[in-house]
Amino acid sequence: MFMNDWMDYLGKLGESPERSLDVSWRPPVGHSRRVEFTNAIRLGRVGVDDELRFYAMSLVSIVDKQRTGSSTSKPFQAHPLALLQSSLEEQQLLLLALVKYKEL
Repeated sequence: MFMNDWMDYLGKLGESPERSLDVSWRPPVGHSRRVEFTNAIRLGRVGVDDELRFYAMSLVSIVDKQRTGSSTSKPFQAHPLALLQSSLEEQQLLLLALVKYKEL
C-alpha cells in the first residue's frame, strides 16, 4: 500500500534526479542514535525543503481497530523516533532507493 502512495507522491514532484543517492553520509558522532524499529513514515515538504518523520505504532492497536471496525474512535498513537530534514532532491533519491530495495 505505501509503495503506491510513495510513487504517487514522487510522480507529483516531477522528474527524478539524475544523480545517485550518496549512501556514505553518517550523522556527526555526538548526534548518532540508533533507531531500532519504525513502521510508519510521514513525508512533508515546503518548496525545496523536505522532511521524513519516522514513528513506531502499536500493531495490536491497529489490529484491534480493524476488528471493531471503528473509524470514529480516537486516532492511533504513534511514538516519534527520528526526523530527517534534507533537500527535496535528497528525499526523492532516498524514496527511489527504498522503492528499488523493496522490489529486490
